[in-house]
Amino acid sequence: MKSNTYERDYSRQGNIYDPIRRQFIEDPTEREYLNIYTYCKKRVPKSIVQKDKEAYERLLKKCDGMVSLYGGKIEAAVSYDLWQANIRLTLPFVEFCNGPGYELLRDIMENTDTFCIVPCGENQLAADITIDYFEELPIRREKMEALFREACEQSGKAGHLPDEESLAELYCLLGLDSGKEWV
Repeated sequence: MKSNTYERDYSRQGNIYDPIRRQFIEDPTEREYLNIYTYCKKRVPKSIVQKDKEAYERLLKKCDGMVSLYGGKIEAAVSYDLWQANIRLTLPFVEFCNGPGYELLRDIMENTDTFCIVPCGENQLAADITIDYFEELPIRREKMEALFREACEQSGKAGHLPDEESLAELYCLLGLDSGKEWV
C-alpha cells in the first residue's frame, strides 16, 4: 500500500510581512502614527500583574532547564520601556515531547501573550516568549486627552502629523472615543 502524502511549496512566495513592515516603517506618516501611540502608552501609569510575574519567573526557571539540557542560550528581561517581559531561547533544535515537555509547552501557551520560533544563525532556532507583565492603571480622561494632544503637537513639530482619519483611528485605539471607564 502506498503512503498518502501532502506537500506544497510556498517558499517562493516570500514572506508577506517583510514588505508590509518595511512600508510601515519607511512611511513617515505611519511611523508618526506609531510614535504618537507609543508616546501616549509609555506615559500611562502601569502596575505589575502578579499572575504574569509568577508566570515569568516559573517559565524562566523551566526554560533555563531546557536550555541547559539541549546546550543552548537563554536571555530574559523585564522591560520598563516596552512594558513586557521577554524570554529568548537559542537552541540547536526545539522539541516538546513526553510529560515535562508537554507541560512546559502548555504552560507557555496558557500563560504568555506570544510564542514564536524562528531560525537564527546557522543551525540555530530562537524561541521568543512574551508576557505582558504590566497592566495600565486608570487615569483621568482629561489626562489621556492631554497626552494625546501633547504627542500630536510633538509630531506636528517634526512635520509628519498623520491625517485626520488616522488621528481619529488612533484616538479610538487609545480608548478615547468609547464608553471606556476613565477615572
